[in-house]
Amino acid sequence: MQPFQCFSSLSKKLLECYAQVMAQARRGRSYFKLLDAVNESGCPICTLFIRDGLGYLDMMMYERIMDVPTRMELIQSFGLCNWHTWQVSKLPEISSPNVGFAILASDLLRKFERLAGAGQDGKKRTLKSVFTKKKRKIRPKIKQGTCPVCRHVSQFESYHLRQLLEQLPEEEFFRSYGASQGICLPHFLMTEEHFFNHTNFQLLLEVQANKAKTLRNKLDRFVEKQDYRHPEKVTPDEAKAGRIAMEFLNGKPGTFGSEIQREPSRNRPGYSRR
Repeated sequence: MQPFQCFSSLSKKLLECYAQVMAQARRGRSYFKLLDAVNESGCPICTLFIRDGLGYLDMMMYERIMDVPTRMELIQSFGLCNWHTWQVSKLPEISSPNVGFAILASDLLRKFERLAGAGQDGKKRTLKSVFTKKKRKIRPKIKQGTCPVCRHVSQFESYHLRQLLEQLPEEEFFRSYGASQGICLPHFLMTEEHFFNHTNFQLLLEVQANKAKTLRNKLDRFVEKQDYRHPEKVTPDEAKAGRIAMEFLNGKPGTFGSEIQREPSRNRPGYSRR
């Protein structure tokens, strides 16, 4: 009887182990990417947004920059947005980002020269030709699409928000998320806009409100302790609360851009994320 009980106990453990392995397999790689981001500092969606952009840039500059469809797409969008252009400098040297960007920049400058009419047909332009030639605006033809990296990361941004909602009640994920700084308010408001009727949205709302209250209390204590008469010193958590609040209120640097509206071309494509 004892050997049978031992065998039964072993079988039970094997079944439990198998169930755990299958559960992890169902979660997939994207779940663990999200969980890793949650366990890091700051908004996990911003973190994934930046990583997705860098990963796509890396592939574009190293593997696809010589592909005709890729180059045509980049010429049509007139390259990358301001933010993703400067992200190229953060790519690893092994990906040869300087070479990739040099190829792209050459294409874009060639397009500008053609539209500007510089050296057209190899003929020397005279003063008369300058004044008699019909004037044409360059902007409508130079940029006819949005930054391809922005389009790519925007698609995955929505996917990450949905996945966050779906995984939130899961015990391991909820524990990690509870210990984190949570998502930033811009991404929370995006979640509300797109997934308000999701089953787990009210849970996220409750967690977000609690995190906001905890952060505000730290900020209030930090301000109170600026009074020299206060008996207590500022704690390390209170000292860094302001920096955390910046990200909580506005997201990581660069992820949401500015609200500058430059007249008169408010509707030009690709110069803002949304």
